[in-house]
Amino acid sequence: MSDLLSPSEPIGILVVDDTPENLSVLTQMLSEQNYEVRVAPNGKLALQSIRSKPPHLVLLDINMPGLNGYQVCETLKADPEICDIPVMFISALHEPIDKLQGFQAGGVDYITKPFEAIEVLARIENQLHMRSLQLQLQRQNEQLQQEIESRQAVEEYLRILKRAIAESIDGIIIAEARVENYPIIFVNNGFERITGYRREEVLGEDFCGLAASDRENPNFQKLQQALATRESCQVLFQNYRKDGAQFWSELSLSPVHDAQGDVTHFIGIQSDVSNRISVKEELVRAKETADAANKAKSTFIANMSHELRSPLNAILGFSQLMNRSKELSQSDRENINIINRSGEHLLTLINNILDLSKIEAGKTILQPVNFDLYGLLDDVEDMFVLQAENKGLELIFEREKSLPQYICTDLVKLRQVLINLLGNAIKFTPKGFVAVRTNPSPVTSYQLPVTRQTTNNQQPTTICFEVEDTGMGIAPEERDRLFEAFMQTQSGEDIQEGTGLGLLISRKFIRLMGGDIGVRSVLGQGSTFSFDIQVELAPATRVSQKTTKHRVVALADRQIEYRILVVDDRPSNRILLVKLLQPLGFKVKEAENGKQALEIWETWDPHLIWMDMRMPVMDGYEATKYIKRTIKGNATVVIALTASALEEEKAIVLSAGCDDFVRKPFREEELFETMAKHLGVHYVYDDIDRHFQDRSDRDLLDSGILRVMPVPWQERLYQAAVDLDDEQILALTAEIPEDYSDLAKAIANLVNQFRLDKIIELIEKI
Repeated sequence: MSDLLSPSEPIGILVVDDTPENLSVLTQMLSEQNYEVRVAPNGKLALQSIRSKPPHLVLLDINMPGLNGYQVCETLKADPEICDIPVMFISALHEPIDKLQGFQAGGVDYITKPFEAIEVLARIENQLHMRSLQLQLQRQNEQLQQEIESRQAVEEYLRILKRAIAESIDGIIIAEARVENYPIIFVNNGFERITGYRREEVLGEDFCGLAASDRENPNFQKLQQALATRESCQVLFQNYRKDGAQFWSELSLSPVHDAQGDVTHFIGIQSDVSNRISVKEELVRAKETADAANKAKSTFIANMSHELRSPLNAILGFSQLMNRSKELSQSDRENINIINRSGEHLLTLINNILDLSKIEAGKTILQPVNFDLYGLLDDVEDMFVLQAENKGLELIFEREKSLPQYICTDLVKLRQVLINLLGNAIKFTPKGFVAVRTNPSPVTSYQLPVTRQTTNNQQPTTICFEVEDTGMGIAPEERDRLFEAFMQTQSGEDIQEGTGLGLLISRKFIRLMGGDIGVRSVLGQGSTFSFDIQVELAPATRVSQKTTKHRVVALADRQIEYRILVVDDRPSNRILLVKLLQPLGFKVKEAENGKQALEIWETWDPHLIWMDMRMPVMDGYEATKYIKRTIKGNATVVIALTASALEEEKAIVLSAGCDDFVRKPFREEELFETMAKHLGVHYVYDDIDRHFQDRSDRDLLDSGILRVMPVPWQERLYQAAVDLDDEQILALTAEIPEDYSDLAKAIANLVNQFRLDKIIELIEKI
């Protein structure tokens, strides 16, 4: 039996014969030679068996019922899946014509009956050996074909690479590193285009000759040093083309190592960066032009202020409107409060953006107020917690126990600095954490002398802030210019966000508050911005507290039916006023421009008109002048509702005939107070004190309200929190007086949220 076929499987032979005696003899004979034998009594079953499990060889009788041997062989050879199986005819037909027909049908051998066993076995062995050699040759052909295709692919890759090198816009130079002076052995077409020298003019020349025209340049010495030490480098120098024209050349040098690690060649990539240098010079000139054009800022800022305040009016207005709902959950109310605080801050920035130009002129002044530092830090945390969660970042706020809660400094500027630094940290941190730490101890060495007189002759206190992130980090060469105008780090340029003014403004604000700012950073690991300011301590009694607000819920009885006309080209602004006024009992109509407003005014005779001033078709100025020119119009109250932030706008509006002036975004109490002032409207108020309702549980507890309870009760609450005893804590809340029911609810909410650590932290601060 042949051993050239796969040794992992037995050699299978299918015997096809309609005579049982023949099948028995052949099966016994072949089995003794360790062949795996299958039998089929007719051609149909033989074909089914071959297709199901192809044998290595078929012994096929000719004269059989149904399909004869010739037909079976022809069918097998016509099937591409099984056509390679060798077929040996074994038949009693012995005429030459019979044998010829067998070979024509596709047989590889023909044995006549009766047969000699030794002959049959030898022929079978021979055919199997030939089949094995055929398969081996086929595999070798396939392997050879794969090698040919692989070589063709490599040749194609090399062809493309050669074409890319030849056609590269940059010059590519290869120099021999094992020969003195590093002679050039190759330059591409890009080199010829940049320098004007032909290939044959530079082959064999000194590699350093590329920078020979500027040998005094430190970069030339850097190039020589890199060649001597077999290192990479990048240099910039002025050079001359063959025609004498000067250009700026940037050369990147890289060594090529052999299998033993020895440097065999240098590859240089040369670029003509004259345009880039020219662009930088143009940018400098453009900046100078921009500085000279600062007088045009006022008009631009006025327009942008209007465009920003108008949508902000809808944001703040509808959040106030939603807050009126009694169906809001505590969580929803807290979310709305965060929206309101963030919107209020954005409004503050817009109102103060006109003052930013005063920084460079040195006219920015400190405006200190007494405020709650803890509350400021909590507000900033609330503002960024969702943004951090969306990026998968951990936001950490830490403060020392000894940190004073009530201080006096410029609240607006401190808030803007914290928001700017924290916003940058989150923006440039893809994963990890961002931490804000505050303590009263000076930890920096860059304090500035106090430049302002304290109001009560007390010694100023230094408050230190630190914003740490695990973000991209800042390269050492970028840190020195980090606080320059329009300067951005590489990561800032990559994400194409920001103006490059934030850190400059922050540093000026911090210095105005008696401190300075510094940065520590490791590229790829993160950055820490630290700054300190000098403040005065403020007694809690002098800190402005949130006053109790009574919300308007309806019009008082026995009043006329007030008709109010809302005129605004923005549907969101009209909808806001309608939803705010109609539920209270006012009759309200809308107009989207001054022309429609006049038509409604003529027929409906409103008592008061809320008039936007910038509108298409007819603006508010023209409409107001038309109304106020008439006797009837003098009895109509027209109040300008405008998004302009400029003070001079108020004078223009009033000179047009408006009775009053309210800026967008407005607060609902401001709206109602203005209407009461001009119409004498009386309201029904909600008697519920919203002082606690508008504050989160954390705000309630941070306010020191726990001090209303006796010290022994505080100690029992502390111990219960340490023991993680929920039931004991809830039992202690039952002892809180009914007047402080909101305190009990706040503590219960912390228990339900599994925040017993907050209870421990709050009591430790008392």
